[in-house]
Amino acid sequence: MPGEPARFPFDAKQPCPVPECRRLTCFHVRLETAADTDRRAVPRSDDSCGTHLAETVETLMRWAKERKRYTSRVVIYATTEGRRTSESRPLGPFDRLALSAIPVGR
Repeated sequence: MPGEPARFPFDAKQPCPVPECRRLTCFHVRLETAADTDRRAVPRSDDSCGTHLAETVETLMRWAKERKRYTSRVVIYATTEGRRTSESRPLGPFDRLALSAIPVGR
């Protein structure tokens, strides 16, 4: 139907977290930081539809730069169900695919 957002073909269950976006998530974006001697590793993540993927990546990169995490990267995963809750089954070998790892500069 014209005007309807394109839907991801997998059985995604999580809606995009961007307000008023009705698309289903198909990406999981994770900021991975290495622990330093005086800092602990701080993982942060968010889910996204394809339309808001760039915004999500930019937000996590900005967060890392503002906190001067020296060794960090943003990893983008294609997923079938978005983020998993504690009561859901564990990840299977084909539930997510790493598409990109972007180093975050200082």
